[in-house]
Amino acid sequence: MKKDDNEASCNDTPIKADCGRQQSTSRIVRGSVAQRGQWPWQLSLHFRGSHVCGGVLIAPDFVLTAAHCFPGNFPSMQSPQFWQVYGGAVSLDDLPQPFLVESIILNENYDNRTNDLDVALLKLTAPVDFDVDVHPACLSVREQPFPDGTTCWTSGFGTTQAGSGGISTDLMEVTVDIIGTDVCNNGQVYAGAVTANMICAGHLDGGRDSCQGDSGGPLVCQTDDLWYLVGITSWGQGCAQRNRPGVYTRVSNVLPWIYTNMQHERP
Repeated sequence: MKKDDNEASCNDTPIKADCGRQQSTSRIVRGSVAQRGQWPWQLSLHFRGSHVCGGVLIAPDFVLTAAHCFPGNFPSMQSPQFWQVYGGAVSLDDLPQPFLVESIILNENYDNRTNDLDVALLKLTAPVDFDVDVHPACLSVREQPFPDGTTCWTSGFGTTQAGSGGISTDLMEVTVDIIGTDVCNNGQVYAGAVTANMICAGHLDGGRDSCQGDSGGPLVCQTDDLWYLVGITSWGQGCAQRNRPGVYTRVSNVLPWIYTNMQHERP
């Protein structure tokens, strides 16, 4: 499983400053251990007691993640009762009480061959209380201008070395740069495999990337002192290899789907 306007909106109604804020702002550029409060929207999704994917808190009762975390050939992985969601954790060795999952909504147009529209929404059984450790990322009310070359951040509990098999017990963070789709689709990189619903981020010379176990986690970019969810970790070839940047679900393209399903799931 690979990788395993000035208003901000964290639900269907735009809200100022109720999302995208972090307690800690210290930074080390190359992949490093995150501190408490740095990425309070980062979640760890556990299936039958083990970390499988990352997730992103976007509202008190909703989590955004990747559809490929719930493969159809393993029906139990689409059963909410087998999942637990942990928020505010920076170590898998020190987990708080989990949030429980009421329903799993996969994008009906997700294509598991091309990874197009690789997005899923989890409805929690109860709303989460926000604090400095657990806080949602912002969803933009319109597409934010994050041009090619913008330095953004991704985080997760995924392995720190491709093919190592194990995940990181510590929450890791790394900077990645937005890469234009035309560059990402050229013959030296992904040769046309990146659709309009995807966004590339990383470094063409390699060295920094998301990896297995990071799937479903956030790609966030900052503007106006708020952090916006730009991508959901989806796929890539290897990890941190030359000309093989990470590919993320482009959140701006699935905003209507997100808001429609959130509204439908709420009583």
